[in-house]
Amino acid sequence: MLYAKKARLATALRIGSRASIGLKSDRSYWIRGAPSNEVPIEANKLLSESNGPAFRFQAGRLTFMLIYELDRQASFNLLSRLRFGRLACANDNQPYVIPIHYAYEDGSIYCLSTVGKKLHWMRRNPRVCLQIDEIHSPQKWMSVIVDGTFEELPRAPQFQSTRARAHHLLEERRVWWEPGFAKVIVSGKPLPLEPLYFHIRVEGISGRQGIPERELSNGAI
Repeated sequence: MLYAKKARLATALRIGSRASIGLKSDRSYWIRGAPSNEVPIEANKLLSESNGPAFRFQAGRLTFMLIYELDRQASFNLLSRLRFGRLACANDNQPYVIPIHYAYEDGSIYCLSTVGKKLHWMRRNPRVCLQIDEIHSPQKWMSVIVDGTFEELPRAPQFQSTRARAHHLLEERRVWWEPGFAKVIVSGKPLPLEPLYFHIRVEGISGRQGIPERELSNGAI
């Protein structure tokens, strides 16, 4: 069966008689020879059936990516360094995801927004998550998911210091105020301009990192 699959893969890749294909212990393929610079559709299908690392074709040879878990500190480092993510909330079993700018410090993610659907939903169900990523290529990337609880920061004395801290952290980004003060038009009508600070208390964090084969061979990890 393995021989038949390797023969099919060789045919799909249009590999000549001098080339050879082998199967690694992790069920990924290695290839020696000089295949063409493009993988036909048939080969992509065969590679996707390997249940091993993700493949792509580059510079005349087959390469792959391995995905590793980010430790807790590395996940927090990415969360601190980036300023843009995708916030997910849910209401009545319906998920909702929106792009959002943020700032992170000491277990809290700070945001500024106008009152709208996401805020109405988070008031009903404060359980939310934030996804962020840093992508250099299809094979080299980091992604982190944060679980947490939404909390408004209204204009009240008990929230004054937290609001001031949120303002200070967010203003480090250019046009940081724009999400809260931009005019929003829905169904041809502008929504009321009600900027609101809120934060998300981080309760859980996890991350993954994709690393290309060539970096593994150079001792990247």
